[in-house]
Amino acid sequence: RIRELELETKHRKHSHEEERYRNVYNTAPLAFVIWDNNCNVVDWNKEAEKIFGWSKGEVLGRNFFDFLIPDDVRPKVEDIVKLLLEGNIQSHSVNENRTKKGNIILCEWNNSILYDDKGQIQGAMSLGLDITQQRYAQEELKKGSEKIKIFAYSIAHDLKTPSISIYGLASRLKEKYVDNPDERG
Repeated sequence: RIRELELETKHRKHSHEEERYRNVYNTAPLAFVIWDNNCNVVDWNKEAEKIFGWSKGEVLGRNFFDFLIPDDVRPKVEDIVKLLLEGNIQSHSVNENRTKKGNIILCEWNNSILYDDKGQIQGAMSLGLDITQQRYAQEELKKGSEKIKIFAYSIAHDLKTPSISIYGLASRLKEKYVDNPDERG
């Protein structure tokens, strides 16, 4: 009876942990892409559908290189995948991805290796965040900052020229009239 209670408690604890994971998986503002050793998509959450445009049914079993990775960044992502599948965790990367509509977006990825019961690598879970707008805003801010610097330099230069003339004139007046001020001075 004690053994049965232990098993039941362990089962409830496992069910609670799985429920908690599923809640995070379904509500997090991150794309969850779970893939196997062949880079085939095993799972794809609602946020991944929202970010990339493909439904879960459209991507399950497909190699993510075939639809998600633009050709020009493929070598970089292949290197990351190779390291992950060798057990060398490169947990963070930023790269371009393709959406269903063909748009290129910038995503920040965090990767975790997934192991089977025997400790063998069976794939990975990649969590993605679309940072396209954030990066665009940073670039615009940088451009604005450069424009402000140029404007400030221009204003400083424009104010500096008359002030140098006024300073020069005041110095000459001081030299000529300091000891003997007259009407003209």
